[in-house]
Amino acid sequence: MDDLERLIERVKNIKMTEEELEEQRISWAYGNLKLSRPNLTRQEVKEAARRLREE
Repeated sequence: MDDLERLIERVKNIKMTEEELEEQRISWAYGNLKLSRPNLTRQEVKEAARRLREE
């Protein structure tokens, strides 16, 4: 088994908390939107995520 396969096996059972999942979503959205909107802030993404949760 190579290193990558070992790492995959180790992370298969990791369960992220809701907070960790939310931070991952925000990070993903920020990284992708930052390419087209260089002035975007992480705070703006967090606020948009909060508004979406409240709908």
